[in-house]
Amino acid sequence: MSLIDESSSQGDEVDFKALKASNLCLAERLKLEHYDCTECSAAIKGEQISFALGFLVSRLCVRGIRYDRNASFGAELSGLPDYPEFTRALNARSIMSNTIPLMTFPEGFPSCTWHPDIPSPETYRELVRRYPQMSY
Repeated sequence: MSLIDESSSQGDEVDFKALKASNLCLAERLKLEHYDCTECSAAIKGEQISFALGFLVSRLCVRGIRYDRNASFGAELSGLPDYPEFTRALNARSIMSNTIPLMTFPEGFPSCTWHPDIPSPETYRELVRRYPQMSY
């Protein structure tokens, strides 16, 4: 993002409050490199997605997604082929909540669907029926 690149090269701080108020699209947020300890802590707990997602550490919200029993935390991050870690976590959470998601690309298939919750045997049977490649 040019505003951030310009201000970073000058050593100035970017006004992230103003950026948040500007309603940047998700694609732009995925480019923002800004660490906010409070936001990352909230993301890990499943309370809120970090605004700036450019740093890998900001993507710790996958833990929050997996632990959110309402299966709604982070839903806006679903289906991003360039960021499969989000889709995998969202798909795993859905499966652990006994809902089988529509999975359209292999990188979005979760490898762990039993932590922190275990889906019902019926869910596993239907999962393997729909996605035989997940019968491990």
